[in-house]
Amino acid sequence: MKHRYYILFPIFQLCLVITSTLIDQSIDKGHGEGNSQIIANLLSNVEFIVKQLFKYDDIVNYNFRLNTAILGILIWFLIGLLLNIFIKKWSRR
Repeated sequence: MKHRYYILFPIFQLCLVITSTLIDQSIDKGHGEGNSQIIANLLSNVEFIVKQLFKYDDIVNYNFRLNTAILGILIWFLIGLLLNIFIKKWSRR
């Protein structure tokens, strides 16, 4: 069975972004600092690293930002694409 990682990985990241936002909004509608914000940041996966590079948020403050969500999805798209290329070349040997 062929996997298309360039589709699978971005969908996974999108699910993580949605779940992170839901966790963040579950307590005090996303206002303040707390455990839910830390969990949301850690769950957001590569998006949190992008936010750290742009100095948007720290670990105890989670804010949904469309541009970092899109960048996180694009990063996983590129990783999946590279993985598919690598597997294709490796299987030809």
